[in-house]
Amino acid sequence: MSAWPPREQRLRGALFQGKHRLLRGHYAQAALAFGRASAIADRGERERVRGLLHLAAAGCRRRQGDALRAERQLAHARRRLGRDPEPVQGVELRGLLETVERTTPGTAPD
Repeated sequence: MSAWPPREQRLRGALFQGKHRLLRGHYAQAALAFGRASAIADRGERERVRGLLHLAAAGCRRRQGDALRAERQLAHARRRLGRDPEPVQGVELRGLLETVERTTPGTAPD
């Protein structure tokens, strides 16, 4: 018996939820959504989805003013996403990476 909704739809839903929360600066909520996506992702997608989880962690660290740990998380994200990250289930990764890199340290979300 298969799970409903299908794995692809659950993965896509978690990724889009995480993306929208990340873009709004709600990094902890984005991390939760990307964590769910990571548990659903297949072997080929999991590394890039884990990179998104690192991106959310980097955003949290930046917002807390912890530049050292934020850079460490960004390094993990870049390593997992690769040089030229391809989209996962329609989620563009490069733009999300650039968004977190531009986050101003110590600011609250909008």
